[in-house]
Amino acid sequence: MNILTILKNYGFSENESEVYLFLLKQVDVSAFQIAKKTGIARTSVYHILNSLEHQGIVSSWKKNNVAYFTAESPKRLIKILDDKKEMISSILPEMMSLRGVADINPTARLYMGTEGMKLVWDDILDTLSRESIREIHAISHPKMFEFLPRFFPAWVKRREKLNIRSYIMMEDSEETRKSNMKSDAYRETRLLPSDSPIRGTIDIYANKIAFFSVKEEKLYAIIIESPEISGVLRQFFLSTWKLLGENKKF
Repeated sequence: MNILTILKNYGFSENESEVYLFLLKQVDVSAFQIAKKTGIARTSVYHILNSLEHQGIVSSWKKNNVAYFTAESPKRLIKILDDKKEMISSILPEMMSLRGVADINPTARLYMGTEGMKLVWDDILDTLSRESIREIHAISHPKMFEFLPRFFPAWVKRREKLNIRSYIMMEDSEETRKSNMKSDAYRETRLLPSDSPIRGTIDIYANKIAFFSVKEEKLYAIIIESPEISGVLRQFFLSTWKLLGENKKF
């Protein structure tokens, strides 16, 4: 069977399969470009992109108020349904070869919902493991972890198994002190002044920064990949960490 046939057996419609394969060959493209190249009506393309994005298979970002779309790695398909792993694995090498070469400019990808947040947390460990880096620098709020009550504890165990240590700054609040974020063998937490309210979470890892936010009970996460931007934020983090000192350890 060819790639289109297998993707339809996996659960994609014919148009979803065509759009996803087209995106694999690109870096970042607009819905207008997708419609023009595939021959699929633009209204249908928007519907397809929305469906694929909610599945965590496509990510988007905006430039000059225009949305651009990028296909995630085909390996994401395996994580969605384990019982289809063997089917997708049979075409994985060919699909991986379709991915375009990443641009050297900074990239930003938007993820939505709990599934999107899981993809970002997975990317943190995957990236650090691949780059043989064993540190995460984070500014965090305990509420962010309430949305993933089962996933996050398992993620922490995976992090510890990879021998990755977290350095976390959190607001000195009652909510923080009631959380399960105290320092341990794999995590050191230092408290910021209580007049420094934190509404989201920022993770700095390798050459990437992950921003997690909640707006009107909707979950959003953004990954920015840039050596320059991550370097500036990491230096700011380390300077603040040093100023807090050991006496602010939680």
